[in-house]
Amino acid sequence: MVGVTVPEERTARFVRLLASASGLSAAASPTVAVGSDLSFPNTSSGSDVWGLSVYVASLCNGAGERLLGGSEEQRLEVESLVDKETSVVPYAADKVECLNDRLASRTFVAGHTLTVADLYVFAAVEKLAPKFPTHVARWYDFVSCTVDSDQLFAKLSLDKPAFEAPPPPTPTPKPAKEDAAAEPEAAAPGKKKDKKEKKEKKKEGDAGAAAAPADAEPTVDLLDLRVGRITKVERHPDADALYVETIDLGEAEPRQIVSGLVKFVPEERMQGRMVVVVCNLKPAKMRNVMSYGMVLCASNDAHDAVDPINPPEGLQVGERITFEGYSAEPLAQLPPKKKQFEAIAPHLVTSDKGLCTYKGVPFMTSAGPVTATIPNAHIA
Repeated sequence: MVGVTVPEERTARFVRLLASASGLSAAASPTVAVGSDLSFPNTSSGSDVWGLSVYVASLCNGAGERLLGGSEEQRLEVESLVDKETSVVPYAADKVECLNDRLASRTFVAGHTLTVADLYVFAAVEKLAPKFPTHVARWYDFVSCTVDSDQLFAKLSLDKPAFEAPPPPTPTPKPAKEDAAAEPEAAAPGKKKDKKEKKEKKKEGDAGAAAAPADAEPTVDLLDLRVGRITKVERHPDADALYVETIDLGEAEPRQIVSGLVKFVPEERMQGRMVVVVCNLKPAKMRNVMSYGMVLCASNDAHDAVDPINPPEGLQVGERITFEGYSAEPLAQLPPKKKQFEAIAPHLVTSDKGLCTYKGVPFMTSAGPVTATIPNAHIA
């Protein structure tokens, strides 16, 4: 294969990363050597790193061309984010802060799919990896896991939220029993009517006592929350914003679930992902496609950043999420008219470190707590 010469090692690794992301085999990829100048066979798109990117991407017409941008408008945006230099220029700290602002409501640096812009910036920010702000850290970790299988660049070591067991809930004091020792009555015929009235009043009292729990505030242990793996994801045939997912929950058959995540999470990040599913919602038809549950996601106040919450690694599908202090058996199915999930949901939030909680109590599994990529978020 025709060779490419680049002036320094970081640019060489960028070229190898781009070739891998384009789907080029080792045999079809250009050989890369470090020399004094940038040189490659076809400079019709420029003799800088952008021209080099176009050349490498053009070696694989399908995926390579998509990396340059799916439309003319996106291609121009991608090109604007690649420095017109002969090597990858490292980002300074202030430029990383600007990048963090850009990624606050984006999954990718440009457009809605992975592009050369992501790969170039990925290479340019590597040296500052230990000090990444939140959104850059999320994006860098995603790109690393998606395309840098050979670990050409530094892997980001993320500080996962440390689990601190909350104090046990304060027991609710039971109401004092009323002293209602009734005086014994003589078993005289004239008292039968009084006894009947007392029995009727007792029945009314018992009925009121039985009805009281139904009026109590719904708690999180009513929900059947289980860990699942997305085995298949595709676009909804009648709704551009919806995915139709097939999720393995350890049941006899996988479940079909519809989620409105198209604008927030790319398809490749959904495939194979471990998620937390509400399994006892009443099945519902969403634009003519049945959905048998809901994937729990964290979202910010503006609802322009949404991402499924993350069970820890190593779990078996079907494991139930637990909450210390809440041990009732979940209902087989939540009655929609009672709006129980709607009453519980406002208390499902993430902490400032991304820990998923209900009223401050963590979502727990056998491998530790459930976390989210979005701190201080709502969960639904």
